[in-house]
Amino acid sequence: MYFFSRAATIFLLYLAVTIQPAPVDSAYAQGSQERVIRDIEIRGFSNVSGLRRRGENYVFQAENFIGEKVSVVMNAATGEIVGLSRVMPQKKQRPTPLPCRKRHCTHALQKRRRFMALVSIPSNPIPDHAVSGHIETADGVRLRFARWPAGGGKRKGTVCVFPGRAEMIEKYFEVVSELRLRGFAVASLDWRGQGGSARALADSRKGHVVDFAEYQLDLDAFMKQIVLPDCPPPYFGLAHSMGAANLLRAIHEERRWFDRVVLCAPMIDLKINRWPAVARYFTRFMSGIGLGHRYIPGGSAVAVTNRPFASNPVSSDPVRYERIASIVEADASLGLGSPTLSWISAAFRQVDEFAEPEYPAKLRQPILIVGAGADRLVSTAAAEKFAIRLRAGAIVVIPGSRHEILIERNSIRSQFWAAFDAFVPGSASEQR
Repeated sequence: MYFFSRAATIFLLYLAVTIQPAPVDSAYAQGSQERVIRDIEIRGFSNVSGLRRRGENYVFQAENFIGEKVSVVMNAATGEIVGLSRVMPQKKQRPTPLPCRKRHCTHALQKRRRFMALVSIPSNPIPDHAVSGHIETADGVRLRFARWPAGGGKRKGTVCVFPGRAEMIEKYFEVVSELRLRGFAVASLDWRGQGGSARALADSRKGHVVDFAEYQLDLDAFMKQIVLPDCPPPYFGLAHSMGAANLLRAIHEERRWFDRVVLCAPMIDLKINRWPAVARYFTRFMSGIGLGHRYIPGGSAVAVTNRPFASNPVSSDPVRYERIASIVEADASLGLGSPTLSWISAAFRQVDEFAEPEYPAKLRQPILIVGAGADRLVSTAAAEKFAIRLRAGAIVVIPGSRHEILIERNSIRSQFWAAFDAFVPGSASEQR
């Protein structure tokens, strides 16, 4: 079975690298739409419909080779598939219901509240004075947010907390309390596809996006609808892993919201010990043929928080680790399993951009990177190389820390807070 899996992987990689269909742009320019459709069918699609030109791309719907209906964006010049998503079957329109009984109306109201509610458990209570709810992005995705006022006497601005992949707002309640004690207001969100925000696929345990640009829509909506109108300036960013990657991209695109940014174990590069080039080609190929919605090989719907403590790569603190697992046990809808092939392919494209030598030099905001010395998920070495090229940045690596520094042992967390207090103006004064 192992030999067969390896052989199948190598065969698919061979197809992805060697089969290069001819560009279709010239055929369309000559008005031969039928020829363009034939060239699309060469790429493994059938029953093509709705073919139209949009800028440099063709947009159409078709069936992939396993019979699923997909919406496809294809580069007209090269024939490369640059966007692909499944077309979900349209549900039948229900007739307008008659006035319902009170108990039914109450049930509907509870469902709406449940989407917005934060989950509180005895070991992880909601910090006081929380305001939570949902917002909608420019592409219609509902996101959950939460914010808190400053807890200290002197207001020092707002720290925006951006979680990593598969995380939720509740995971940062301890951090929220620590920031409020320092005199900061706090705001946070659940990225699309995780936590209490809307999920992209019918299997809600799949972590899925087609491109990391989607997260920029989340960030724009959060800042413009929640932080800028309702939270006191100045603004500081505190982001972990994937959240740090999203924040770096925003800064690179000159979104100047934050005075200073602290990145905790940032996803500058993924730590893949075996065949990283094969993984890149394989995920890109599978996404290109319409299978990007599937779990990565070996992935499953088991929530990442349900994995045994003994072999976990994120924290050496058993109490905090079990506390996070208890949150998902209290509300299973917050859990997230393995990423999809499309998510991994999008992550590879993002970290490849970070690897460009000129990328860090274009970041003009003060940045502090706090790396984990024993990180098994992202590359701390890549983060160190990245930090060297920053115009106004520095890196601190905490020896012995696993990936999630903020749910590590107190001896590790205290080193993080010492670096944070030294970097963020006014942070340390409230603690004295």
